[in-house]
Amino acid sequence: MKIAYIFATLLLFSCNHFSSRSPASIDKNILIIGDSHMAGPFGQYLHQSVSTNTGVNIVTYGHASSAPIHWLSENRQKLSGGVYHQLSANKTINPNELIKFSNPNPTDWRTPVEVPFFEQLTTNMNLHEKWRNNGFPDSSYDYVVIELGANDRRAIVNNDVVNQVGYNQRLRLTRELALLATKNGEKCLWVGPPHGRTKTDFEQATLYKMLEEALEPTSCQLISSNHYKAMGCDGVHFNCRQEMDNAKKWAGEIANMIKSIL
Repeated sequence: MKIAYIFATLLLFSCNHFSSRSPASIDKNILIIGDSHMAGPFGQYLHQSVSTNTGVNIVTYGHASSAPIHWLSENRQKLSGGVYHQLSANKTINPNELIKFSNPNPTDWRTPVEVPFFEQLTTNMNLHEKWRNNGFPDSSYDYVVIELGANDRRAIVNNDVVNQVGYNQRLRLTRELALLATKNGEKCLWVGPPHGRTKTDFEQATLYKMLEEALEPTSCQLISSNHYKAMGCDGVHFNCRQEMDNAKKWAGEIANMIKSIL
């Protein structure tokens, strides 16, 4: 697996590692999942950008506090911190219009919400009956974007010392999710977490080392977001006014990468 670093070589990487189709074929589907970054401004900006002028259907599920361990659990674990569910249907419902649907079951950010079972999403990325009733059919995805890893940090390193048991477990689960996501040959991008004021360089480096090792034998391409660092807000997220520009820039870079593989 080759690691994609989004810097000046973004477009060159895209051309070398993915087959491009422009414009995208009608009824192609993108599934995007992630943690609190995806549940916040970054995820909203990303969804909006990818759904513009691409001609594809996009479903985004962002669940705060989540990690691969939660998306792979058949016990349907509930987490609080906020969720973001959004559907943008290009031409599938109306051939002349982009149809958007938000979460039909909105909750307060403090309310624990069930994390989707990812194996179910591999065959049907439509979780909501209301979306189905409004004309969006049950369908599998052709492309998948996974933004997870930040919430594995405390399980794999503590006080700048690696917890090898936790490291090995989270590596295995990350690899399992990537293999499941691409089991039918789907294109896959894995977005690594940005740096932050509350993380040490050792913690961040260890987290990326785990992601690199986990994804190496898979076809899921790792994108580094290490060049973004949350200094404002809570030192982790880009969800306050001070960090909103970083949220937009980060989303824009990832959106360009996604569009390049369509």
